Amino acid sequence: MKKIASIAIIAVILIITTGMNFNAYAVTTESLQSSLNSIQSAQKTAQSKLDAIMQENKSTSKQIADISTQIASYQNQIADLNDQISNLQTTIQQTTAQLSDAQAQYAKQQQMLEDRLVALYENGNTTYLDVLLNSNSLGDFVSNYYLISEVASYDSDLLSQIEQSKEQLQTTENNLEAQQSGLESRKSTLQGTEKSLSASKASMAAKMSTLTAEQQALQQQIDGYNQQAANVKTQIAALIAKPSIPNSNIVAVAESQLGNVGGAPYWSWYGYSVRVEWCACFVSWCANQCGYIASGNVPMFSYCPTGVNWFKSNGLWQSAGTVPNAGYIIFFCWDGSGVAEHVGIVKSVSNGTVYTIEGNSSNACRENQYPINSSSILGYGT
Repeated sequence: MKKIASIAIIAVILIITTGMNFNAYAVTTESLQSSLNSIQSAQKTAQSKLDAIMQENKSTSKQIADISTQIASYQNQIADLNDQISNLQTTIQQTTAQLSDAQAQYAKQQQMLEDRLVALYENGNTTYLDVLLNSNSLGDFVSNYYLISEVASYDSDLLSQIEQSKEQLQTTENNLEAQQSGLESRKSTLQGTEKSLSASKASMAAKMSTLTAEQQALQQQIDGYNQQAANVKTQIAALIAKPSIPNSNIVAVAESQLGNVGGAPYWSWYGYSVRVEWCACFVSWCANQCGYIASGNVPMFSYCPTGVNWFKSNGLWQSAGTVPNAGYIIFFCWDGSGVAEHVGIVKSVSNGTVYTIEGNSSNACRENQYPINSSSILGYGT
């Protein structure tokens, strides 16, 4: 492989990756170091931004924790208020029952009094004095007087009980009204707490949403910088001290795959989920196993014309009819159109015959051979 061309290829990658403009064919240690310094400066800026956002995230996390504590407190208050409301409702039910009993007792006592009055005065205008004056004897008088006194005393007690019942009824009504007022006040407090809780939840959700968006944006940015730095460092290292990779390595890798049918390891490695015409995938897979793709010696391609264009544009193309070396990438055109239709790897050349290893040759990895001057050979990627 030609080292100058490899350097040019990697320099182009550097331009695309870093957005820097410099002459790919005049790469020097100084320009490479300058590129590296620029990338490291960008990484430092990214790291500073990362530190700032991490600090902001830490502060936001504390705020979220504080809001969570408040929510727990609100929930406890709600539970307490629910208990108090339940107790008040029980008390109201009991008070209502007592009020109903008191009203029934009042009605009963009032009826008894009315019955008593009717019994006493059912004979018209008869008075206590009439009863006394109509006594037939002293004993009869005393007896009548005693009875009248007992009736009067009983009536007095009955009236007193009625009055007490009325007072008790009034007190019960007042207590009930006070309890109802307290219940309404507690309900209002509960509603206010629930509203505050909802606001806190909404605030926390908004903060979490913002935090998530910031973290995602930051992560994408940092990932981009890290990937960019890693790629450029790898490319710079390859430019500074590019190892010599013998083409025989790719031949050994290709030979190890002879007999494979269907090409699944190659086209699936390339990224396809279903079978495709996989000759180029096979060549790319072998090149990757040798490190040729990472070093920029061979492109990663699944469409034969793409591979031809890459080798030609990078000055790594050898025309048909010439003698290739082992490890060259051989391209074929079956119909004479000049468009590559198949690709393989040169295993060796002997006595005017090119021996190859090809993927997708009758859907398998096979060894084939062609005359050097075969019209089917389009050319070679060196």
